[in-house]
Parts: sequence; C-alpha cells; structure tokens
Amino acid sequence: MSWTKRSKSLTGKDKFQLMIKMYDSYKSNGKLPATYEVIYGHAWKKTTGVGNITLESQ
Repeated sequence: MSWTKRSKSLTGKDKFQLMIKMYDSYKSNGKLPATYEVIYGHAWKKTTGVGNITLESQ
C-alpha cells in the first residue's frame, strides 16, 4: 500500500529544494504547468430560537 510509505513528518528543506528542481524541468516558455481545485461548501442550520427570542409559527 502506498500510504505506508508516507512520511510522518513535515517536508524538509532538502526534499523541498529537490522537488522545486525537478518541477522546474517541466517549464515550457518560462511557465510552469499547474492545476488547482476549488472546493466550496455552504450550509444552513434550521433554528427555532434566536438568543432568548423563541420563534413560533402561526
């Protein structure tokens, strides 16, 4: 399983510099390829009271 090889500590300076050096080899026209993912969520909680005020339906 690949997760068993996962480091249990933060990435060190040397490993990070190696990653930068290797990623730099992907440059094309002076630009690095990159993708990003945006995760957005929103939720509402139904409440029956606000502070000390109780809401009642009529």
